[in-house]
Amino acid sequence: MKINNYNVRANLADAFLISALFPFVSFNLTPFDTQPFTLILGIICLIFSVFSFHINKLFRISFVLVLIALFISSFLMNGEIYYLIRALYNFFSFFFFLFLFSDLFRKKLVKNKLIIISNYIYLFFAFLQIYFPTITSIFVRSRIENSFYAGRGLSSLTPEPSHLGTISILISILLFITSGYRFRKNIFLHVFNIFSVIALSRSASIVLVLIIGFLIFGIFNIYKIFNFKYLKFSLIYLLFIFSGIFYSITYRTRIFRILENVDFQNIKESLFILINADRSISMRLQHFLIPLIAFFRDFGIPHAFNGLYESAKAINLELNIFAIPTSSIKFMSFLGDWIYSLGIFGVVALFIIFIPLFNDKRIPSFLLITFIMLLVTAVPISTPLVPAVISGFYHGNDNPLNINKNQFKK
Repeated sequence: MKINNYNVRANLADAFLISALFPFVSFNLTPFDTQPFTLILGIICLIFSVFSFHINKLFRISFVLVLIALFISSFLMNGEIYYLIRALYNFFSFFFFLFLFSDLFRKKLVKNKLIIISNYIYLFFAFLQIYFPTITSIFVRSRIENSFYAGRGLSSLTPEPSHLGTISILISILLFITSGYRFRKNIFLHVFNIFSVIALSRSASIVLVLIIGFLIFGIFNIYKIFNFKYLKFSLIYLLFIFSGIFYSITYRTRIFRILENVDFQNIKESLFILINADRSISMRLQHFLIPLIAFFRDFGIPHAFNGLYESAKAINLELNIFAIPTSSIKFMSFLGDWIYSLGIFGVVALFIIFIPLFNDKRIPSFLLITFIMLLVTAVPISTPLVPAVISGFYHGNDNPLNINKNQFKK
C-alpha cells in the first residue's frame, strides 16, 4: 500500500518530528531511558511509502564502513547477547534516522514551528519542576531526585539535567538550520536555551561544552572575533558565560563546589582533582578518554561492545589517571561509544561525514564545533536529534549541500 496524499504525509512527518524531539518521553511504557516510538513510526511510514530514504554518497560510504566494524565487533563479543542487540539497535537507528531525516529535509517537511513549540514545552516543564519536582515522572524515567534549591539542576522531560542541557543545545542548532542560520530570527529562544543550560539544568559538562567550543572557535578564528559582526555575538555569549559564573558563585552550584577544591598553582594536581572531584564528571570523562586511549593502544581495532570495563581496568592500571575506574559497561559518551566500538572504521566514517561540513562556508564553524563537543558527552547513539542535525547540515532549508553533484563531480 502506497500513500501519496501530501497532507497525510505532512501530518505523519510532523508526528515523527515531535516524537524525535522528545526522545526520552516514554510514558514509562518501556524499561529504557530512550523511547522506541520514533523508530517504530519511521519504519511504519517507510513500509507504506509515506517516507523514503535519501542516501548521498558520503552517507553510503560511512554506512558500509560502520557495517564492517559492527561485523568485527560482533565476533569479539564475550558474554551477554543483550549488549550485542543493544549496540546493533543503536548504530542501525542512527543511520535509519540519518537517511530518513535527509529525505524530510530535502522535501521541506521539517517544520520550524514544531521545533519552537517543543523548545517551549521543555522550558515549561523545567520551570514547573521547580515547584513540583516529581511531576515529570509521569512522562520519563528520571534518574535523580530533582532538588533545585539544594543546588541540583532540573531535568524537565529528560532523565537527568545533562540531558536537558543537551536537548536545549540540539534544538537551538536545529533552529539555526531551519531558519537559514539567521541568529536574530529566534534570538529569544537561543538566549533562553543558554540560560536553561546555566541556570536550570546546571550541567557542568554542557557548560564546559559551550566554553570549550567558544575557546576552540576563538583560537582558530581569532581574526573573526574582532570583526564587528562576530564581536557582537562574542560579547553576548561571554556576557552569559560570566553571568553563569556569577550565578554559580552566588548560589554555590555543583560546578562551583567542584572548582572550589582546585589548587590552580599545581597544574598536575589540579587536573587530577578536576577529573576526580565529582564522581559523575569523572565517569563521563572516562567514557570518552578510555575509548580514545584504547583506540591508539590497540591500533584502531574495533572492540567488543561490552569491553569498556576491562579496558578501563587495564588502562588505569598503567596510567593511574582516575581514582575510581568506571565499572560501567554502558557508554556515557556518543563519541566514546562510536570510537571504541567501531575503531578506525568509525573514525574514518566520522571524517567522511564532517569534513565537507567544515568546508561549507554557509555553516557557522562555531555551530559545528559546539555540536561535535556535545557528542563527547552522554548522548545516546540512538538519539534521533543527532542524525537530524547532521541531515539538516547537509539538506536543511537554504543550505542544500548537494554531495552527489558537488563532492564527486568529475
